[in-house]
Amino acid sequence: MPMTVARVLAVLSAAFTALVLSGTSAMAATPATWEDGEQVSKLFVLGVLVGAPLGLFVIVTALAAAVNVKAKHYSPVIPDSTEVEVSSH
Repeated sequence: MPMTVARVLAVLSAAFTALVLSGTSAMAATPATWEDGEQVSKLFVLGVLVGAPLGLFVIVTALAAAVNVKAKHYSPVIPDSTEVEVSSH
């Protein structure tokens, strides 16, 4: 069933609205009465934002490869030419 132009526009406008509205709380300024938090080094931020996802990716990939190596793969039995039956309809 092909999507009509109206359906596509409705989905895109809903997605755009959700994207814009989800970021509004992130644009809020911190209250003036709050103290400044301790500074975090850029190396730590890089480690958390890049290193952690990369480390998780490596762990998941290694686990998937280990399961694949250990798994018994199905290999079909190749029949002899005498075992094949040909039926006509």
